[in-house]
Amino acid sequence: MSDYFAAFPLYTREQVLALKSESIDPVALIDLLAQTTASEDTKIRGQDTYAGLLKTTAYRQRLERGAALIEGLGIGTPARIDLGSLPPLSFFLRVDFALETPYLSRDDRAFSVTENPVRKDWVFGLPLIAATTWKGVLRNACLLEAREAVDRIFGPEPPKNSQGEEPAAALHEGRLCTFTSFFTQIATEIVNPHDRVRRIGKNPIRIECVPRGARSRLALLYLALPRDERSRSLNTADFRKQVAGDLIAVARCVRGAMRDYGVSAKKSSGYGAAADALVGERGIIEVAGLDGGPASFAKFSELIERAEALAARIQGSA
Repeated sequence: MSDYFAAFPLYTREQVLALKSESIDPVALIDLLAQTTASEDTKIRGQDTYAGLLKTTAYRQRLERGAALIEGLGIGTPARIDLGSLPPLSFFLRVDFALETPYLSRDDRAFSVTENPVRKDWVFGLPLIAATTWKGVLRNACLLEAREAVDRIFGPEPPKNSQGEEPAAALHEGRLCTFTSFFTQIATEIVNPHDRVRRIGKNPIRIECVPRGARSRLALLYLALPRDERSRSLNTADFRKQVAGDLIAVARCVRGAMRDYGVSAKKSSGYGAAADALVGERGIIEVAGLDGGPASFAKFSELIERAEALAARIQGSA
């Protein structure tokens, strides 16, 4: 990367003006524009170039090609999973959603043209919600929606010793597996921090976001395995009842996170909420070994009802 920066220096006003952006890959160009933060003069020009780049057809097509390649390689967010080889009553939940409000996150790149770039895949440049982020977001929602099921679904928080240090591993693993979600759109938001005393704006800051209307997919896999001692002591009927309860709890967590609490940074300000109506292939819940096929739904508001119906079938099929 250092050789790449050396080949395309953008540390002066003249270098920025002489840049032939159409000859450079749009995703790579965004990395190059980080050099313009070296001075205030080049910083303004670099951010203007960057904001214009995000609106171009070339950049949009570049992200779409990246998404197509991810799908072709089989490393995208799955639309279905073969549950045949998994433990009975394991379930797969998928929703194709559209953002109702912009999504904000923080990339792990230390060098960026913007104050706060969204997190992106390092190879394809696609903005994403990492699997670990989903697990944290859903766990927080579960603390509000179904606290009694948190440790079973997500695994317990590791206890700390007297020095405040955590042991190497938790007591047992959770049952829920999450997958990374990808977007194919990036835009910018202007935030204007206010002086707490004078209550007026200071210096407006341009930050990256995934814009309203952008589409992605959430996919979750629940493994019906009695990982903790209490679950291992249950008889078959009680274990089915427990799994049925977990299905409803996961549905409540997903709906709460996506519609009520948000999945984004600054979610308390309304960022990172999804629209109620689903898009694309909509949503499904499929349970391993359960007759009747998957349950489908077209809105988040229908999710809990579908989960409750499946939960009744799980308990009734014992």
